[in-house]
Amino acid sequence: MVFKNRKESIALLLCVSLCLLPSFAQKTPAKKDEKDILRLVKASSIEMKTMYGIAHRISIDATFLHNGTYLKCDTADWDVDAKYIKAWGNVKVSQDKVVLSSDNMDYDIETSTAKFRSSVVQLKDNKNNVLRTSTLDYCTKDSVAVFHDGGAMTMEDGQIIESEHGIYDTNRKIVNFIGNVNMYVDTVYVKTEALDYNTADKTAYFTKYVDFFREGDMLSSNNGWYNRETETFYFQDNVHCLSDHREAWCDSMYYFKLPNDIMMLGDAQVQDTAKHVTAVADFMLYESEIRQLTMYDNAAVAMRTQQGGRVDTLYCGADTLVYNAVKYGYIEDSEKSGALSRKKEIMTDAVSAYRTRVKKEAADALEKKQQERNDKMGLAKNANAVVSGPKDMEETPDSTAQADSTAPRVLISPADSLKKAQADSIAAALRDSTDIGFVHAIGNVRAFREDMQMRCDSMEYNDLDSIARFFKDPVIWNEGNRQYTSDSMFVLVKDEGVDRANLRSNAMIITQEDSISFDQIKSTEVMAFFNGESQLSRFDAMGTAKAVFYLEENGALATVNVVESKILSGEFKDSEIDKIRYFDSPKNDAYPSVQLPDDLRRLKGFNWQPDLRPKGKEDITPLELRSSERSRYITRPMPSFTQTE
Repeated sequence: MVFKNRKESIALLLCVSLCLLPSFAQKTPAKKDEKDILRLVKASSIEMKTMYGIAHRISIDATFLHNGTYLKCDTADWDVDAKYIKAWGNVKVSQDKVVLSSDNMDYDIETSTAKFRSSVVQLKDNKNNVLRTSTLDYCTKDSVAVFHDGGAMTMEDGQIIESEHGIYDTNRKIVNFIGNVNMYVDTVYVKTEALDYNTADKTAYFTKYVDFFREGDMLSSNNGWYNRETETFYFQDNVHCLSDHREAWCDSMYYFKLPNDIMMLGDAQVQDTAKHVTAVADFMLYESEIRQLTMYDNAAVAMRTQQGGRVDTLYCGADTLVYNAVKYGYIEDSEKSGALSRKKEIMTDAVSAYRTRVKKEAADALEKKQQERNDKMGLAKNANAVVSGPKDMEETPDSTAQADSTAPRVLISPADSLKKAQADSIAAALRDSTDIGFVHAIGNVRAFREDMQMRCDSMEYNDLDSIARFFKDPVIWNEGNRQYTSDSMFVLVKDEGVDRANLRSNAMIITQEDSISFDQIKSTEVMAFFNGESQLSRFDAMGTAKAVFYLEENGALATVNVVESKILSGEFKDSEIDKIRYFDSPKNDAYPSVQLPDDLRRLKGFNWQPDLRPKGKEDITPLELRSSERSRYITRPMPSFTQTE
């Protein structure tokens, strides 16, 4: 090839050189990073030795620098050719994030790996977390520690996590604890097979099945986490809780450790085996400070009841259910007096009181009439009276008083008085410490039991008076064909059943006899009494009572009694009217059933509502009651902390 001139040849040469430069550059060895080079920073003495043809540098009180990491020891044997250091005596490896210490170490310079094999190897990070083990490998290049054969990490605040194996990535600030993992924090013990701990935000992640223990209580789930800063535990997937008398389940749970509050989410259920009560909801929140449980979303309570030898379950549901327990001594006096007043009122037998009053008024009238007659006769007697002296004196008030003074008296010694005062004080203290339960049901309240059902807008109950108070158009059905309605109702609960019910204002009891015929009782107020089978045994209708009763003859409803009285009382036998009593100017009309006027067939306010009646447990909540799994969980062992020891 011939070039026209020198400039052309130089230009072509430069062009070829530029094209070849990248390929030459690839073949040029990269310059080694300064921190990759192992340096002996200092030593009090260095001795060169050759052993088996291999050169060794024996350094006393040595400090090495590699990958930005200082390696210190009392004695170091540096095999220069093998690129290996054996160190012993006060060994310490220091990086910005961690400090490792032991009594010996083997350091592989090629792999940047420090191998510790000692009775105790300690790693301390910049968060003052201390990991102790006996077998640990640490890569100074990646800042990753791997321990084997057991290790335990303790935090500055006393938290402990231990496992059989583990990996600590100090750059990511994550410790992976693997195999037989145990954690302790304050009063809580945790056991699992895998746990990841983030040292930056102090969060432990339970990545496998976990058991949680606290003061005799146990909780299990498939995974979860714990944040030390907020003192919050979270568990999810097959959450199960266990205590002496309670068992619980849910899809997920938050446990706020500091206030001791619990939030249960998704198909939550709590069973109290001592009280035979189960609570279910898709949301539950227990607030420890006020001792209150709030439930909503399919919220319901199921209570096993037993009456007359028959066992049944009462289901009660509402949009929101709230239960809280209050020590008796902390209950407001107004609440106590209100409960006392309600109990006194509902226990009053108005009909018996009325009959007693009428008898007394009749007796008083008779006595007054007799007294008037005696007074007239007395005038005649006084005209012929003769004073008898000593005989009259024996009947004087003074002599009677003197006779009374001779009666024996019961004396109480000071010691007995002190004992009685102490006993009264102890009894008062016990009363003050007694838990009193309060229940509030709000919105769409409904209940179902085989023999009784209920609906209303809201309900209140407390253990002070054992009275359930139903508000805003309550309706109760029982015995299959009987309905109770009023503006509000008070129901006294006794021995797991209904003892009596007070239908307050616009009260009505309706009993369906056939598709068009209904017995009806209507008055301002009705008191209904129930037997041990929750069947209506008696009613007292007070305040312009009206009633319609169908009487059966030869298997047909032949006659209808229409009754009106100020007070009307009836007794039932085998769910049928057995006796009726009328008080204060009763009015009673009888009609053949076919001739009953239409305006009397239905009393004012008649409102038969069978469509509102809950038909079964499914009308209360779709959540199913679970079977106990106590035997499955009770045998699971608590953490033993063998690595920490």
